[in-house]
Amino acid sequence: GELRHGDKIAILALAVESPEDKVREAVTVLDSGLHWAMADTPTGQAFGDITAVPTMFLFDTTGKTVRVVYGAPPDLHEQVGKLLDGLLN
Repeated sequence: GELRHGDKIAILALAVESPEDKVREAVTVLDSGLHWAMADTPTGQAFGDITAVPTMFLFDTTGKTVRVVYGAPPDLHEQVGKLLDGLLN
């Protein structure tokens, strides 16, 4: 789908404990504009104690963590959309 904020945001997905072939397979069905990388456990741990999958970190333009969302609540898109609207407008 079309991103509401266009090139004002960057999305990076890190796969920490998934087999690379399965990650590559999943990425092919997602948006080709998605940036992703394989990461090791210490890299994942550098973000803190990841207690849910997925875990989403939202950073502002200075790199400060604005919000962390654990799991995929039913209103995830609404929550993140409102937060991005506030950060980018």
